[in-house]
Amino acid sequence: MDDRKKWAKKGKIQYIGIILDKNSQNSLEQWSKMVFGKVLPKVYSHHVTLMFKPTIEDVEGLDTLGVLGKPVTLPIVGYSQSDDVQAVVVDVSKSPIRPTNEIPHITVATSGVAPSLSNDLLSKGYEKSGFYPMTLNGKIGFVGRGKELFEIVWA
Repeated sequence: MDDRKKWAKKGKIQYIGIILDKNSQNSLEQWSKMVFGKVLPKVYSHHVTLMFKPTIEDVEGLDTLGVLGKPVTLPIVGYSQSDDVQAVVVDVSKSPIRPTNEIPHITVATSGVAPSLSNDLLSKGYEKSGFYPMTLNGKIGFVGRGKELFEIVWA
């Protein structure tokens, strides 16, 4: 077990999210090539952010609720792109935890800009029809100290 103090330092836990399994990450990249034509150079296609820069207590609260590692299905319900950002909007109604973002999404790729610019892009609107339907699969977890985790690793 890790030392709790190492995890409790501000910024050590980057985010809580629904982290896509590898098959869904690969499928999303293929889907994006069909829909967007080409994928921008900095590929993410990794997760839906539920909470950015959470505290250790936030993560421990999820553990208490028994939702860490819980599988979640994420149907794609929309998409948008610009010269700098490509993102898909997902339905998170099957998740026991709701994201803090107004529009739940996965940043597919960027030109090198911050992936958080997906929020600005989607707030201007997005396509809600006319695309191949797809459902992605992931688990509720958190990322910190260079690791993807689905359970508490500190004492």
